[in-house]
Amino acid sequence: QSGNGRGRGPQIEGHEEEDSQEGTPMSHPSETAFFKELDASSIAFTMPKSALFRKAWKLDDLNIANHDMTLRVGRSTELSGDGPALPALVGAGFGIDPNLKRVRFDRMEIADADLRWGVSSTTRGSIIGAPLDIVPETWGWTFRFTGGKLSQNWWRGLSIESLEVQVRDGQLLFSDAGFKLAGKGEADLTGAISLGPVPEVDLQMSLGEASLTNLVPAEYRRFLGGRANATVAISGSPNTRSGLEADATLEFLDAKLRNIPAFEALSLLLESTRIRHLPLTSGSVEFETSGGEWRVTDLNATCGGIGTLRGSFTVSAVEEPDPEGLPPTADDKGETEAEPLPIEERYVFSGKLRFGVPSTTIEAAQPSAKMFFTDDGSGTSWIEIPLDGPITELTRALHSKIIANLQR
Repeated sequence: QSGNGRGRGPQIEGHEEEDSQEGTPMSHPSETAFFKELDASSIAFTMPKSALFRKAWKLDDLNIANHDMTLRVGRSTELSGDGPALPALVGAGFGIDPNLKRVRFDRMEIADADLRWGVSSTTRGSIIGAPLDIVPETWGWTFRFTGGKLSQNWWRGLSIESLEVQVRDGQLLFSDAGFKLAGKGEADLTGAISLGPVPEVDLQMSLGEASLTNLVPAEYRRFLGGRANATVAISGSPNTRSGLEADATLEFLDAKLRNIPAFEALSLLLESTRIRHLPLTSGSVEFETSGGEWRVTDLNATCGGIGTLRGSFTVSAVEEPDPEGLPPTADDKGETEAEPLPIEERYVFSGKLRFGVPSTTIEAAQPSAKMFFTDDGSGTSWIEIPLDGPITELTRALHSKIIANLQR
């Protein structure tokens, strides 16, 4: 025989007799909980009637229509010199290592799961609108996502085709992870995340024919468009100040560098409108991210028969309080949360690009072109383009200098 039980999440509580205690309202989970916020609705389950009077229930099937969870910010174990550990920093609460030993069911199905973590661009991520099956195994748990969208850092538009995560031996193991990218392209993900107060990430992602608008922060999308293949190694910990780190290589397929003041001026100087939206027809860029910095270590691209683009630069994030962030809230005892406010970043560039064109192009251009380009003796002439200051001022000084010379 079986029976049905239905109720709203916060109304369903169960404890083994030796562990019984005052129930904690869902809106104020204990500080040891691995989640900060949890909302589950339309919960239904089946179990034998004979189990109703036992100390612990083992449910046959557990169904939840909507499940929304925000993982708690972790606490750092980083030391400041010989002093005590630093206070709570940014990060996602994966590493609180939830104790699921007292949860017993044959299968859980969630029709619409939302999961969020992190408080800054180096740690923030989510899985939204994902059907989820959770199956207990002899060695742990299997989580199977069959839809929804994945976001991490500035990556957006990864539609989940299939994603299986195993929780075993103190790790989250990723397998059978396939994604479709917005517009066109595919991606896969392998690797593991260790559990614990400071989780460690060891993931590898490959992307094919990916739109660059999905791979770069929103602030840069007006400058770079097109498609690329990419391989990305992700490491670090979401519970430390440096957050997640990435080491990536992008192979250009059909890309454009656009809306950069210096190249708009160069298009007038060299009388070539194609330079305004500079094609990146082949080549690659290697970059890494960590500690709030994006370091382009090697850019080498062929520009559709126009010339060659090379360079290296660093983009640093300057942290500022999020103006929309809410102040810490007091709990029922009047104590405030120790977690940091959300932060946002603005970006500052440091480095340079080198743009090379055939020296015959300079000879045929306006006389003032020779003021800006230097022949390297091999038939190519180069101009250095400084990348210094905030993104709003990027290359504007060089643009003004070229335009001033053209107007003489």
